[in-house]
Amino acid sequence: MAGFEFTIRDTLGTVDKTGLEVHLIQYGQYSPKLDVRHWFFGKTDGIKRMSKGVTLTKDEAIALRDMLVVANLEKVSFEK
Repeated sequence: MAGFEFTIRDTLGTVDKTGLEVHLIQYGQYSPKLDVRHWFFGKTDGIKRMSKGVTLTKDEAIALRDMLVVANLEKVSFEK
């Protein structure tokens, strides 16, 4: 299986202790996108690899931000 090219253009931060990272990533020659996922190091080669995650365009990221602001998450119950 052929790999694909990507470049981490900017690291925006780590969300929590589990290593959930937020990056601006460019896949191939396409425009950079906001990328949220866990990263890990290969056991045999030590190369940093990506796990499954969420990739958003700038417009999608802005729409998500706006929804989260309106939702006022401090008042939302995350309990079962």
